[in-house]
Formats: sequence, C-alpha cells, structure tokens
Amino acid sequence: MDITESKKAQEQIEYLSFHDPVTGLYNRMFFDNALKRIDNEKNLPISIIYGDVNGLKLINDIYGHAKGDELLKKITKVLTNAFRDGDIVARLGGDEFAILLPNTKSKDAKLIIQRIKNEFSAEDIGG
Repeated sequence: MDITESKKAQEQIEYLSFHDPVTGLYNRMFFDNALKRIDNEKNLPISIIYGDVNGLKLINDIYGHAKGDELLKKITKVLTNAFRDGDIVARLGGDEFAILLPNTKSKDAKLIIQRIKNEFSAEDIGG
C-alpha cells in the first residue's frame, strides 16, 4: 500500500498549523509557543519587534486581496532578509508582524529597526 499521498497531506497539515498560508512565515501559534520556549536565561536579553502594515485594508478594499497579498509577500521578503537564522519572524494575523530576537539588547534592536525602515524605504511596493 502506497502511503505517499497520505504522508504528503499530513506534512502539509503540520506545516499549515505553524505557518501563515500567504507569506510562509511562522504564525501566531508558533510565535506564542516560541516565546515561551526561548524565555530562559541562555537567550537573555530578548527583544521583540512588532509592526503593522499601514493601509493594508485600504489596498485590499480598492485593489483587491491579491494586491494586498503581493504587498505582504514583499514585506516578508524584506523581513526574512533582515534577520539572523535564530530570529523568529512571524505574521501574527492581518497586517501584524512580530520578530523575536534572542540575545539582543534593546539598543541593538533599535539599530535593526532603523535598518529595516531604510530597507522598506528603498523597496518598490507599487509594481
């Protein structure tokens, strides 16, 4: 009996339980679990960066959800390129994103935020 299709379906279910279907980033459930998991002395200090997408609802309303999804994917590309492998980048839902930064002081997180702002400023989101 070939269980290849069943195994693929199970893997897809597991993937979607911890990932956002639009961006492929971790979702809120994974983020919440990761926060509990990394909240220990070896990861201190921990910084969290939180942000949202200004105007996403308006873009969805005027241009449709496909355009809104394109914007979310561009944001995802910038965010995933901006962080270390051990950092946890998540889409919490809608237009909300959060990043867990283990072993990161607040002054370093502020520098990272500025770098991200600069990268977003250079990104063409119109096309």
